[in-house]
Amino acid sequence: MDLSLALFVCSVMVMFVMCINADTDSYSEAAQKGERSTTASRYILGPDGQMSVLRDKFDPDKRYKHDDANGICCCGLCNPGQYVRSFCTCSAVPFDIEPQQITKCQRVDYGFEYMDRPNNSTVPYKCTEMCKANQEKTSDCTPNADITCQCIEGWFNPNDSGDDNIPSECRRIPGCRAGEEPIRQVSNDVVTYTCQQCPQGYFKLEGNSTKSCEPHRVCETRPGSRTSDVVCLNDDFGPSDRNTVSSTTTSPPTQGTQPRLDEITTPSNSQGKHDTQTTTKTPELTGKPVQQFGYETAFVAAVIVIVLLIVTNVVLTIILFKTACKRSAEHQQVLPVAYAPIKLRWEEAELKSIQTQTV
Repeated sequence: MDLSLALFVCSVMVMFVMCINADTDSYSEAAQKGERSTTASRYILGPDGQMSVLRDKFDPDKRYKHDDANGICCCGLCNPGQYVRSFCTCSAVPFDIEPQQITKCQRVDYGFEYMDRPNNSTVPYKCTEMCKANQEKTSDCTPNADITCQCIEGWFNPNDSGDDNIPSECRRIPGCRAGEEPIRQVSNDVVTYTCQQCPQGYFKLEGNSTKSCEPHRVCETRPGSRTSDVVCLNDDFGPSDRNTVSSTTTSPPTQGTQPRLDEITTPSNSQGKHDTQTTTKTPELTGKPVQQFGYETAFVAAVIVIVLLIVTNVVLTIILFKTACKRSAEHQQVLPVAYAPIKLRWEEAELKSIQTQTV
């Protein structure tokens, strides 16, 4: 019986020491960094003005030491998105480190307050209303996190630690000369940009620009023959350069330079006559380019012609029909007048014939 009581007392003492010295590991780490070894090394300043927010949100030990009139006990921290409504109450039983009443937590007001770490703070953080200068908002305030902001295009965050949702400041990315691009460099969590030359096979035309270098285009070519040169099929020159025939090259241009539009570089296909590339200039064609009609334009024109022919035929048919009807009506009116004398003579002859028969 005495042995069981002794084991129980020892276990309680061990748990008590673990709770009271929950910051021992952080003490030694702080001592190595030259910091003051206090409970502040495990916590950061909370919105209530006390060291009440856990520094490491992933710390597995979610307890804190609480001291009241009944003694000292280990109480649980509130989870992210919550804060303390009422502290725990320690037990009056000696060596009892379990609280008589646990910590009561309250949820933050959504959209206006947040708490991003385990804590024993009596008030939450207030949501930030807007981002700083040269920044844009990427997400709204949630119960577990404040709004997040990022530097706008052409600006950068010099702090690379990634701890802050809102950058402390944004600096302008330096503009580089043509043939150079800004390169991001990080040293001791500090970000800087320096201008460096475009690598082999890349170029940049604009000067004083934050753009990155672009790769040289790769041409899809039509093979040359004895009477024609190699032709680049995916030519993307401007309208003023479409009449200039440009061919592909077998090796990339010199670093930082662009191939001229009036030059054609082709590999020699002769057998043993030339071992190097030859460069020739192609004269520019003068005059305006000939306008070419596609199949769609020809089809539309044919349809229009057919419609016009049909309409013309219908109109002519109507006119001819009306003319024929008019002439028929006039003919019917003329016939009775023209045959009237003939009819009269026939009647007189028939009358004489009847009289003769009667006599």
